[in-house]
Amino acid sequence: MAVIETSRLRLRPIAQADAVDLFQVLRDADVVRYLRYQQATDLAAIQQEITEHFGRDTSTVFGIELKSSNRLVVFFEFHPNGNSGILTYALAQADWGKGIVPEAGQALVRYGFETLNFQRLEAHYAAINHKSARVMAKLGMIDRGKIQDFRSQTGEIISVKAYDLTKEQWQAEQLSALG
Repeated sequence: MAVIETSRLRLRPIAQADAVDLFQVLRDADVVRYLRYQQATDLAAIQQEITEHFGRDTSTVFGIELKSSNRLVVFFEFHPNGNSGILTYALAQADWGKGIVPEAGQALVRYGFETLNFQRLEAHYAAINHKSARVMAKLGMIDRGKIQDFRSQTGEIISVKAYDLTKEQWQAEQLSALG
């Protein structure tokens, strides 16, 4: 069970005690608009999701809490795919624009390469979600362009773009930052 700390955040496993906070994040249609997770309809569904998914793999799924309030504001996870990990996250709308995802993301990029020994990290985002693109760039990821289209629940066609970063690129950037 990994726990990672940054100056403002604690990255830790998600537990049933987080159900209310996670429900608050996932019930927001704007937060989940482009995620595989559907808008939460009730607390019982979130409790089941914690049992079946979020709380099951404590090495690749993290709740992110603010140290100042012990409030869960986001989840961040790796979807392992061979020697790669695909990143997914969701952040409470009230906390958008505060640098929380890049701060957590930097710690998890390091964890993904050093602890999980991924050779490549990847992240996908809806092309119209420019904020996610900026987060990925802040993590040192490289824009790889459009990978597919999908139809949203409202029938809208959404283009999906990808960013990625190899362990070798990340290590070179770490060495460059030291010199």
